[in-house]
Amino acid sequence: MTSRGDNVFFGNGKGDLTRVDIRALARDVVKYKGAAGGLRGVAVHQTEPYLASVGLDRHLRVHDINTREMVHKFYLKHKLNCVVFTSERVREKEEEEEDVWEILEGVKRRKIEDNE
Repeated sequence: MTSRGDNVFFGNGKGDLTRVDIRALARDVVKYKGAAGGLRGVAVHQTEPYLASVGLDRHLRVHDINTREMVHKFYLKHKLNCVVFTSERVREKEEEEEDVWEILEGVKRRKIEDNE
């Protein structure tokens, strides 16, 4: 459901991704193209006009809600069951490596202090 609460998105086992305006039910049905297999999960971004879907074809697709265009498509190695948008920022690989070294330095210091 969108942040305004007037649209509902759903997918089915045939790969159809659909938006329905609950105010006009049968009159305002919009389909999004691109899915090739049964859809297992659909998520709407809270603040941006993006819709993400995953399915048995192992692709994550991101659509622009307003233009209905697919803006991103990613192949993932596993059959996917769900998708979710998060408010956490994506960490760069260098940041992750720095965090690991900081943790290891802390462990090394504790071992040295314990041995003294």
